[in-house]
Amino acid sequence: MPPPTTSPLPELEFTDHGSGMNTYRRQDSSGELSFDSSASECSDAVCDNGIKEVLEDYDQDPLTLIVKGLYAKRVMPGARFLPRDYTLKDLNKHQVMCRRRILTKPVSTCDDNTSVDIDGDEKYEVAKFEPVTGLVNGFFWHTDPTLAGPGRVMEDRAILFQSEEHYERLQKEPGLKSCFDDFDYKETPSFGEQVIVQGCDSRQLSIGDIFEVEGNLSPLVVEVTCPRKPCHYVDKRHGSELGSNGMKRYALTNSLSGWFCRVLKGGELRDGMKLIRTKHPHPKWTLAYTSAALYSGGSKLDLAMCRAHWRRSKDELQELVSIPQLSPYEWKDEGMKLLDKWEDGSCNEEKGGVNVSTSFRKQIFAFVEVKRDNKIVGSIDIFLITAWTISLMCIFVATLAIGATYTA
Repeated sequence: MPPPTTSPLPELEFTDHGSGMNTYRRQDSSGELSFDSSASECSDAVCDNGIKEVLEDYDQDPLTLIVKGLYAKRVMPGARFLPRDYTLKDLNKHQVMCRRRILTKPVSTCDDNTSVDIDGDEKYEVAKFEPVTGLVNGFFWHTDPTLAGPGRVMEDRAILFQSEEHYERLQKEPGLKSCFDDFDYKETPSFGEQVIVQGCDSRQLSIGDIFEVEGNLSPLVVEVTCPRKPCHYVDKRHGSELGSNGMKRYALTNSLSGWFCRVLKGGELRDGMKLIRTKHPHPKWTLAYTSAALYSGGSKLDLAMCRAHWRRSKDELQELVSIPQLSPYEWKDEGMKLLDKWEDGSCNEEKGGVNVSTSFRKQIFAFVEVKRDNKIVGSIDIFLITAWTISLMCIFVATLAIGATYTA
């Protein structure tokens, strides 16, 4: 496909709002996880295009999310034709993050805007979510691939949500709208989510927000823990080019890949149910603000590698990592690494802050990408093989030269 003509990465302007947050965690007698929080008022926020926006008073007008679709994994099409030890390179875009819609008993909305059950004789499925592991009989995002055993389970990533508003913004981007030409995201969502909702985007949701189901139709209670940091599967799924002009980088820059939640109290979800925000403890730390601060404000090298970095004050970094609801994986852990580098003096504020170091292989990959006008010139594996081949040839020639000298 032709290279997307995405907008240049924004120069973000941030405002320090202070903290004053007092949050603690408790476990009640029923064993459910919950949080009691209080926070100082925050009047300003920064959206992903660098323009200050005034936060609405959500306490007077609670944010409402309408469930538009629920999804489970489906069998990969054409799997039997793949090689036994296939890799991502062997897959086409429709074989990545395969999902099917769960047919749940729908919920209707009355004239007074309240939700009620719809009677019917059709056979419906149940989409039930439990604390720690999320969707019952589902296996999605709640395990850490770097760990083994019980420690792999990450209860803060039990459910991946996505919104129609995010899809609409992506489809309006000139360089990316063609990525959605051959499928309907409402039937086969392309970010691997389990729930699609209507009614918000990443500039309205904040870390620690708690949502409950309206009308006591379900006891489910969920809590927002972090934005979703997209991986290279996102580029593959949408057929976009890799690197700085692809779907992955654009979605991360603008925090459009969805968000993770932990399940505080189990229950089911159905199409048409409404999730009402009941707590909003950290209004400053919206998903867009958090993603921009940790992953979208660095150098071209940082952005090409999607590497965590910090170009702001140490106090604000400490504020971020001190939020108890923030997911450790890819967010709090990365912030702690940055803070450790700050503490041991291995960063230089005058040179633009601090970043998390990555492997030499990834740095070479990003260097090649950045130095070629944001276009990847070839596989990093080919690049490394070529470099090794040249090195071996040089060694061979040097050996012949030394041998010839001794012979003479």
